[in-house]
Amino acid sequence: MKSAIRSFGIIAAVAVIGFSMAGCGSGGGGAGSGHVGPILSLGGQVWEVDGGYGFDAWNWTQFAGNRTVFSEAGGLGSIAAGQLDFSLASPAASFLEDIFDHWLFENAAVSNPDVRGFIMNWSWSLCCYPLRTDTDVLVRASQTVSGNRAVLEFAWYIFVDRDVTVRRARMSGTWDEDGVTYSWVEPAFTVNLREGWNVMHFREEYVRTATRATLTVTISAGEPAHLRWALYPLEEWELDYSGIVEFSSRAQRVRGSRFSR
Repeated sequence: MKSAIRSFGIIAAVAVIGFSMAGCGSGGGGAGSGHVGPILSLGGQVWEVDGGYGFDAWNWTQFAGNRTVFSEAGGLGSIAAGQLDFSLASPAASFLEDIFDHWLFENAAVSNPDVRGFIMNWSWSLCCYPLRTDTDVLVRASQTVSGNRAVLEFAWYIFVDRDVTVRRARMSGTWDEDGVTYSWVEPAFTVNLREGWNVMHFREEYVRTATRATLTVTISAGEPAHLRWALYPLEEWELDYSGIVEFSSRAQRVRGSRFSR
C-alpha cells in the first residue's frame, strides 16, 4: 500500500486529497449519533495491505505478528497474534482542542462552541492523531474497485467533553484543469455528538473518465461491519503523507476561491 495516500490515479490527486473526509455527520441530512460511550475499546483482526489509494485494488493479508499499540493522547494496547486490543478513556487534557476549527467542520453551525474534543483518524493534523505502533499506523478502512468506480471508506473516532449538535449545509464545487472537469459534493448533515466517544463513517465514491473526475463524500453515524484494521508501515506513511502536501494545499486554495456552497 505504498501509494495508498499519494494518489487516486493522476486525475484524482487534487480532488480526493483536498476534499476527502471533509464532513462529519449523518448522511442524507438526517440527525444521527454513533455514540460509543466513555471508553473507546477497539479490537479485531489486523491486516497488512498492499495496493494504491484509488483504482489500484488493495490486497489484504492476515497479520499474525505482535505489536504494542498506543495513541499520543493516551491509552495502551497490543496486537497479539494479529488481534488488536486497545482502549482509551478520556484523552490527555493537553490534546483536547477546539475541533470545530478543523476543516472537517468548515461552515458548520455548532450548538456549543466551547466544546473541546479529539479526533482519532489516519492523519496528523489539528486535533487529529492516528492509532499507531512504534513502526506502523492502524487505519480502519475498506476499499472496492469496479471498472471506473472506486469506493474508499474509513471510520473516525471522535471524543467530545460534552454533548454538541453540528449542522452544515450542502457543499459542492467544480473546476477544470488540464482538460479534466473535477466535481465534488458533500451532502448537508446534522450530527449529534454525545459526551465521550463517537464513531463516524466516511464513504468516498470516485468515478473517473478521460475528461471527468467526480467525488461524492457521504457521512453517517456508526461503523459498518465490513471495515477492517489495516496496518501501514510508518516510514512509508510519512513519505506518502509528505508527497501529497502540494496537492492538498493547491486543492484547498481552489476550494476556498472557486467553489460554490
